[in-house]
Amino acid sequence: MTAVPTILSMLCKQPIPERFNIRAIETVVSGSAPLTPDIARLIEKQYLRPDVKIRQGWGMTETTCSIAGFAPDDEDDGRSVGWLNPNCAARIVPVEDREFGDTAPAGITVGEIWVAGPNIMKGYYKNPHGTAETIIEADGYRWLKTGDIGYIDRRGRVFIVDRLKVPTTVFLYCGALSDAGLTCQELIKVKGLQVAPAELELFLITHPDIADAAVAGAKISDGDEYPRAFIVRKKGTVGEKEVFNLIKDNFARHKWLTGGVYFISAIPRTGSGKVIRRQLPVPVETSTPLSKL
Repeated sequence: MTAVPTILSMLCKQPIPERFNIRAIETVVSGSAPLTPDIARLIEKQYLRPDVKIRQGWGMTETTCSIAGFAPDDEDDGRSVGWLNPNCAARIVPVEDREFGDTAPAGITVGEIWVAGPNIMKGYYKNPHGTAETIIEADGYRWLKTGDIGYIDRRGRVFIVDRLKVPTTVFLYCGALSDAGLTCQELIKVKGLQVAPAELELFLITHPDIADAAVAGAKISDGDEYPRAFIVRKKGTVGEKEVFNLIKDNFARHKWLTGGVYFISAIPRTGSGKVIRRQLPVPVETSTPLSKL
């Protein structure tokens, strides 16, 4: 079974999961967006046999879809996207003027991940400028600048922790921190830092009283952008402050829901489950962001 986090999150919110028998599945791979370990463990408990674990993979269109992943019997805690594919190479390039906090073990370099290998694209069709911005030849390799921020641990596993801004002249099928099938321009820019809506959405729906969630950028009177959450209640009990603190207690400050928390009856989605952000309600703007509740 190959799935995206949006579909897996919809599965874990089914009111009677025992109606569905998918225990014949032997392997499950998730990609295109970050899958929180909490959702993976919930799916495993509700639907899969005890020996079947959900693992993540990593890839882009520019890498002919796949660049890293796991073998079915690899041990994993749900945070990594696996080992590099055979005959592929990677390097971590530090990013100037960017701090990533304690996202990696001590002594491990965090930066933009560049990859090389026989599966890397030749270039963008009729776009030499975009190709020159994305493909760098150095040390005998043709490196693809993925735009994903991460690190490689001492065992050789790849971890994705953030996302760089993508040049507007280039379309990329984003890596682990982007919504499936959407451009990276959907990333919310908060005071120069990037926030991936999918990361917050997938965490929010792990709350037992949240049936569905969507996060979008909100521009308030000062012109800056702030993460804003739209929540569909499951039982009608979770409140604004509880949702705000859920993100505040588990994420860096620039990812807090300072654009507000709003409760709606349903999240607009495509047939494949992706959030249609342009159809989300537009609340009356407040004069200041919600720095705290």
